[in-house]
Amino acid sequence: MFIFLVLVFVVYNRRREAHIKYPGPDDDVRENIINYDDEGGGEDDMTAFDITPLQIPINGPHPEMDPSKLAFSMLVPGQELNVGTFIEDHKKRADSDPNAPPFDDLRNYAYEGGGSTAGSLSSLAS
Repeated sequence: MFIFLVLVFVVYNRRREAHIKYPGPDDDVRENIINYDDEGGGEDDMTAFDITPLQIPINGPHPEMDPSKLAFSMLVPGQELNVGTFIEDHKKRADSDPNAPPFDDLRNYAYEGGGSTAGSLSSLAS
């Protein structure tokens, strides 16, 4: 009797799974919800990108290396690198670089303290 109940349960589950209809690959729209109508870019954008920095000449002149960048890369064997001097040298070079953006700057915002024209927001709490 127990084997008969298990057999009926297995047949019932297989029959129930056969009736579940899954969407076919043609009905799957997840890949089509992206907006493909973007302006600009693509093959037509030939003026906004400068490729010359990426071009490497074959058997042509190579860009000259800055001697200050090679200072610590040419150590004599047996000579130890002083880390403090290395850090200080690179810090001075970064501080004197005219092309470096000013990452440390002062942000000035409007004054909103006592006596300002902004008024008080304490009346909003009541």
